[in-house]
Amino acid sequence: MGLLQPTDGSLEADGQAITSANNRIWQAHIAHVPQAIFLPNNSFEENIAFGAPKDQIDNQSVREAATNRVRYNLGLNCAARMGGFNN
Repeated sequence: MGLLQPTDGSLEADGQAITSANNRIWQAHIAHVPQAIFLPNNSFEENIAFGAPKDQIDNQSVREAATNRVRYNLGLNCAARMGGFNN
């Protein structure tokens, strides 16, 4: 993701112009947080271990990573499905 150069005027932060010469420095301090989440229609354990092959998921590591008490309070188990609720 990059910063577009303005076609008119300038882009400034704290009074400093952001140009093609220094935009990489600014990019290192900018995060993009999309408003639409990506939650595959997989189990909790597959979503927590996102990207790991299903046969290589360490259930103990998943449980340690699952610190969200709300999920446990809902009584959902790690094999419960997530996402795709409109399917």
